[in-house]
Amino acid sequence: MLLPGSFASAEAVAYLAAQKFVMYSPLYRLEQEFNRQGLKLSRQTMANWLLKASEKWLRPVYDALHKRLCKEPVLHADETTLQVLKEPGRSSTSKSYMWLYRTSGCAKQAVVLYEYQPTRKAEHAEAFLKGFSGWLHADGYQGYLYFDVLPWLNLFLRFCDDWRCGMQCKGCAETGAGCCADGHPRRHSPPIRCGQ
Repeated sequence: MLLPGSFASAEAVAYLAAQKFVMYSPLYRLEQEFNRQGLKLSRQTMANWLLKASEKWLRPVYDALHKRLCKEPVLHADETTLQVLKEPGRSSTSKSYMWLYRTSGCAKQAVVLYEYQPTRKAEHAEAFLKGFSGWLHADGYQGYLYFDVLPWLNLFLRFCDDWRCGMQCKGCAETGAGCCADGHPRRHSPPIRCGQ
């Protein structure tokens, strides 16, 4: 049984998940559609089915993918804002964040994982990437610089803070070579500027 004590079938939950997360149909619309067809199924029940099925059946898959992701030599990370309605202890206008972590294009198997967090604190990325020791491609968000699991990211972000210079800037290449000539990245307090 998919969810003990419930009449939810695997097909019904899969349909709800596809409608909500692929077709972007809110649960209140699905509730209205089912009501028109004579099926009394509340949005609260549908939400509970999705949440409980996700925790019971998808969490182990997510955890296994997370372990695989952290073993990769190169990852990409980014975060974006979103609003969460009716979140306990927070107003509906407060910013929350969806963090994205993914393998590079060179990975044998692509893994893309999302993680919701109520804030943009660096501790969230640090906790998620615990055990990761490769290269991380990220934007210039300074929060990635303040934990020790990613020493190469600091070099990557400070290597040249002017992304428009590309490979044309000899100063960046020379500075970068000096930063890790012995195979160990060095941290810099001021950012390294293009051409310095």
